[in-house]
Amino acid sequence: MVEAYAIWCVEGITPADVSAAFQIEDRARIGFWDALILAVAIRSGARRVVSEDLNADQKIAGLMIHNPFAG
Repeated sequence: MVEAYAIWCVEGITPADVSAAFQIEDRARIGFWDALILAVAIRSGARRVVSEDLNADQKIAGLMIHNPFAG
């Protein structure tokens, strides 16, 4: 499965990121593309992700989610 998705990897996204995204997707029950953003953020050393698509103040895979539009 990773090989099938790896062909879409652009510069900076690795097959290891795709594999990590599948794990995050399963554990957090979020979409693959959101999970891929989180996987790359983790690899990059981020502690927080700004997203309007994920739940505000939720912690996923060690990252705090911040929704700038949440009240």
